[in-house]
Amino acid sequence: ELYKGFKNKLKYDRITKKNKIVFNANYLFSEANINTNFYRHNSILEQSLKVFTVGYEDQMENNLFHSSDTLLGNSYSFYEGKIYLKNNSTSDNFLKLYYGFRTENLAVNLQLKNSANSHETGMDYNLISKNKKTRLNGNLAFRKFTPISIVNSESPENTFINQTNFSTSFLKQLFRLNTHYSVGSGLEQKREFVYLEVNPGQGIFTWIDYNNNGIKELSEFEIAAFSDQANYLRVFIQSNSYVRTFTNLFSQSITINPQTILRKNKSNLSKIVSKFSSVTAFKVDRKTTRENLISSLNPFQENIADTNLVSLNNQFRSSLFLNRSGYKYGVEYSYQKTSNKILLSNGFDIRNSISHELNARYKLKKILLNWKNKIGEKGYNSDYLSGRDYRIKFLSTSPIISFQKSNDFILDINYNYKEKNNQLGNDFAVINSSGISAKYSLINNLNFSTVINYVKIIYSGNENSSLEYEMLEGLKSGDNYTWEVLLNKKIAKNLDLTLNYNGRKPEGIKTIHAGTIQVRAFF
Repeated sequence: ELYKGFKNKLKYDRITKKNKIVFNANYLFSEANINTNFYRHNSILEQSLKVFTVGYEDQMENNLFHSSDTLLGNSYSFYEGKIYLKNNSTSDNFLKLYYGFRTENLAVNLQLKNSANSHETGMDYNLISKNKKTRLNGNLAFRKFTPISIVNSESPENTFINQTNFSTSFLKQLFRLNTHYSVGSGLEQKREFVYLEVNPGQGIFTWIDYNNNGIKELSEFEIAAFSDQANYLRVFIQSNSYVRTFTNLFSQSITINPQTILRKNKSNLSKIVSKFSSVTAFKVDRKTTRENLISSLNPFQENIADTNLVSLNNQFRSSLFLNRSGYKYGVEYSYQKTSNKILLSNGFDIRNSISHELNARYKLKKILLNWKNKIGEKGYNSDYLSGRDYRIKFLSTSPIISFQKSNDFILDINYNYKEKNNQLGNDFAVINSSGISAKYSLINNLNFSTVINYVKIIYSGNENSSLEYEMLEGLKSGDNYTWEVLLNKKIAKNLDLTLNYNGRKPEGIKTIHAGTIQVRAFF
């Protein structure tokens, strides 16, 4: 016989008001070129007392591989158990304290030997106010990992994990707050990346041979400004280098909406105040090698030049609205700041930006007036790519006039003015763009749109460089033209046809045409 096997499964459940017993087990034995012996079970035992419940749960796995009577090196086993105490409250309030342990065994010298032990102590909780408007939940845990040096080459590790979520609203939901905070420790892998060529238009990056040597160097890949250039993907690959890190993640959102308490107030002042609202969101994900307790727990220390700061993703946005959902008019002011730092095998990659935006709209019967304005600064710094650092100050203004003859046809006329100035050099660009776009749609049948733009660019700086591509958005100094046509047609009950054609004529470069055809079937 080439194969012989035996499998058995056992399941038992008994749940009453006072106790709970759950047991699930699987056993598999097979004989072939390699013999296997597999056993796994998990169980839960609970006993309910007057005000709390005491319980124990465990999980065991034994997986052995034999060739003849010889134990193979991929055999292993583990056992983990947890004893816990939790409250018996019938409300949504919940508290659970627990202690857990885990024993791991690996195959060494033809037998299973203890390779590591770990112990964990923690708490889970969920608290809700009587009016259901305030919630606090999370968990707190400390884990001690001890490898057996004869068997396991890993280092001992103590890990602290905390996760807290808080949400509330008050004054009839005038204020709404949501907070998340978590801390932990572990290992951060140094990353490397390569660029892989994919089907035309299916990627994100483009390659520009700046030095004309025919070699695809890391410093010659850019985020594609146009879809026909997007022929490469950036793929991160594994690295064997790790650093010990302490992690904290904090996010906060605050919404203020006076309309919730002034809706029934008819005074002129109340009508004005009720039209204002604001949304503020902040998130920071931070990893550091500094072992100082206060520093590792503080998410607001964001000195991006600090060499102890391994990774940072910081996002802040605050928006103030006037008549946000109003049909006739609306104004929005937004402030945004982002910082990003990642650890690579050959250094750090740092990006940051800050901007102020002011947008306004006004409706005149079948005409909609929009005015978008933005001013700010963005920067990039790399330890491993030379000649790509920049700090660009920019401003832009863009008035847009939209004509809507009916629900199925919209015509836009737009103008855009931009200035960009690199503070690390003498690079300067002025971009004037004007264009027209039209959209026509029939519900569940046809969508057609077309865009034509004329872009006049004045540029002073290093040509045929990464910075030129960044500042001129993939175009060239002088007269540029871009256009696009998109058609989406329902050709059958479950078939959609999409036709896309776009082109551009940069200064000094031949006209570039690109198109795609796509048919989608729905089942």
